[in-house]
Amino acid sequence: MLHKRPIIFHPFFSWSKTVLSRQIHTRQILSSCRAKWIDFDQVCRCKINVIPLSFFLISLSLFWLSHDTIAAPERVVLTTGYNYSPYTGEQLPEGGMITEIITTVLENMGLEPEYRRLPWKRALREAEEGRWLGTFPWEPRTELKKSFLYSDPIIVFDTKTYVDVNATKIPDSPKSLEGKKLCLPLGHRTYGLIGDMVEAGTLLTTSPGSMVQCFKQLKSGRVDLVSVSSMVARQYAKQVYGYVDSVQPLTIAATRTTFHLMISKRYPGGKKLMSLFNAELERMQTLNALAPIVERHLWVR
Repeated sequence: MLHKRPIIFHPFFSWSKTVLSRQIHTRQILSSCRAKWIDFDQVCRCKINVIPLSFFLISLSLFWLSHDTIAAPERVVLTTGYNYSPYTGEQLPEGGMITEIITTVLENMGLEPEYRRLPWKRALREAEEGRWLGTFPWEPRTELKKSFLYSDPIIVFDTKTYVDVNATKIPDSPKSLEGKKLCLPLGHRTYGLIGDMVEAGTLLTTSPGSMVQCFKQLKSGRVDLVSVSSMVARQYAKQVYGYVDSVQPLTIAATRTTFHLMISKRYPGGKKLMSLFNAELERMQTLNALAPIVERHLWVR
């Protein structure tokens, strides 16, 4: 069996006539040395006098001591939750849209990200304790800003409230929304008018495990409303109803939402890491390098 070894060039080695057999022409040796890899068994058959092993090992040590080595990427761990399509999810391509964006940014920073998928409350708690680099995707919350550093917005989108197009009466004012039943999956929040009405108790809510279940309840008539990002509403409508125009957004109750990476203020070096993350995120956004990632995850046109 032939064993491949990399050629090491260093002034310490002297490729002289005392090393080369007279049966090999100098040009042939120089030509062989231009190759990236050299077959030592073949070299031995060519009758090159082999450098003693101890001499080789000492030379190799001196070579590495006199040259900077390339450090392996630093591994960092982040937490996220389950089944938040298309943003994050174990079964989604590249772990989801936000996961892929964060992976790309961190790798460009020379880091190697690893993800722990946990229940949302646990993911938040463990990140807040500084056990992991950070957690995502989270929208701005006043109570969280006390414990976390927020990244610049990773994506920006509108959250709208949708109804079935075959609904007997489409709400068109806050008064007409009172007493309606809203489906909001576990871990999801809504803001603006709808959020205020949920807090006040004038909107009833149900919270299944996923947005797909919400759309199924909307189709069956078990709920009246679903609040969801306008980026993905067509995906769920297509998946559940079979066609994208099965639901329509209300003309009221739209809010602008942003998603972020959060790093705990207790995480060592977190402030510097967040500054570097934001700088790389801005650079990629300026180059429009993130748009193709977003497009790949919005599979309904």
